[in-house]
Amino acid sequence: MNSRSLLLCILLLCVPVSASAGSAIFFNDVSVEKFKTLLETSPVISNLDNDSSKQCEIDAVEMHFKKFNMFNAPNLVDDWEYHYVVGEPSKPEWKTEFVADIVAYQEKIDDSAALMVFRNKASELGGCAVQKVFREPILMNRFADGSKAFGLGGAKAVRKILGYAYYGKIVRRSSR
Repeated sequence: MNSRSLLLCILLLCVPVSASAGSAIFFNDVSVEKFKTLLETSPVISNLDNDSSKQCEIDAVEMHFKKFNMFNAPNLVDDWEYHYVVGEPSKPEWKTEFVADIVAYQEKIDDSAALMVFRNKASELGGCAVQKVFREPILMNRFADGSKAFGLGGAKAVRKILGYAYYGKIVRRSSR
């Protein structure tokens, strides 16, 4: 290994990684009003592929869950598995083509309801699976006035969980 490669490796190891490096969006500061708006707009579809020909019925849509590792696990959060992991990590056994990103918002952890929303939307948009599924807590503003100050003596303020965001990527069977 030459010196440049060694220096690059050291720099990469020293770069701090956010507690939510594996998430799509980390809701640090959400007001109650904004959360209500998120619930009303749920589910949110983004990066939609133009070809939305139907491939699978709702019952045939597969669910595949995100694999967390030392680089993307939000391990700075107490009991992070409870808040983030939806199921055993898996991947489709067939080649995939991307269809869309999907986010569903809920007031409490209800995996079966969120996965049903994912199945319905995936089938509607021409997908046969939703992969990299995980959930993330949505945290309320630290203080009612929206300030970002910490508690007395520098201790972190405890923040209320308003609800959860479920993330996934809708995919279809590749035609190639």
